[in-house]
Amino acid sequence: MRKQIPQTKYVFFVSDEEIFYDYKKDTFICAPLEIQGYWIQEYSDDNTQLSLRDRLGIDNDSYQVEFVKAKKVQITIDSFEAL
Repeated sequence: MRKQIPQTKYVFFVSDEEIFYDYKKDTFICAPLEIQGYWIQEYSDDNTQLSLRDRLGIDNDSYQVEFVKAKKVQITIDSFEAL
């Protein structure tokens, strides 16, 4: 949080080697092309208290947020000196 404004978004990657369970076919399949790639949390939030699994609704669906397919992911890291 910076000045009470959330600054973070979770990003995750789905590779072509990921395995999913297809309930309709009752079998495991490789990740479909439409879900492969980077996904980013649609809105910034304070992610210091909740894990990505919570945000995805895996561990606790009450915190589930929307993710969108990312065309580009920009990562900014502040540099600092260790004392």
